[in-house]
Amino acid sequence: MANNKEKRPGEEEERKIPVFTVLRNGAILKNIFVVSKSPLASPTSSEPSTENEESIQETEEILTFGRHPDCNIVLNHPSISRFHLQINSKPSSQKLFVTDLSSVHGTWISGKKIEPGLRVELNEGDTIKVGGSTRH
Repeated sequence: MANNKEKRPGEEEERKIPVFTVLRNGAILKNIFVVSKSPLASPTSSEPSTENEESIQETEEILTFGRHPDCNIVLNHPSISRFHLQINSKPSSQKLFVTDLSSVHGTWISGKKIEPGLRVELNEGDTIKVGGSTRH
């Protein structure tokens, strides 16, 4: 039997939702789902949107990682800066971006060190290493 699935009329395509999982010693600390709270228009809709899309401003979500208690994700390790990195998500594009906040010990994405202040897009399966700690 072939695994080729044909889309039947009336069937919706399965929607993939990007997720960033923070692990520590194999335990999930947090799942960050990139979903739109109020979509501007349905991707399958052929009718024009009734709202002025330019007037709707989507807020970009920002999560800060570091040792400081004001961070969204607190990482208590001596090689982690107080404000080490931030992850930005823009739900409509379903993408995640990482920015190193000029940390002392650096941030790596899939083995490549990123420059401080440079916004780098995450891809499925990327691993983030911060200081002496690794997160998938």
